[in-house]
Amino acid sequence: MGIPSLIGFTEGATRAAGAFLEGLPRERAPILAIGIVPLRGAVGTAVDYSRANAARVAFQIAVDSTAFAMSKNAGSIPLFFAPPAHHSPNKKPSQ
Repeated sequence: MGIPSLIGFTEGATRAAGAFLEGLPRERAPILAIGIVPLRGAVGTAVDYSRANAARVAFQIAVDSTAFAMSKNAGSIPLFFAPPAHHSPNKKPSQ
């Protein structure tokens, strides 16, 4: 969508909104104006939730891939570090 088509869309939307408001009875205009505020808030909340959910999914994918990579190497990782066989805890090292 280029700039000329965006400008045309904006002008068309403005004309359509003006025609809608002209045909609106005068007593309903304030109700419409008041109703737009929570509607806009609901749309903003939906957009924020969608972005947060997308970030959560991306983080979960990263955690899952890390766990998978670690599980592939699990056989080569020692569970504990044992001291060398020649080491005795009661013997002092000779110098």
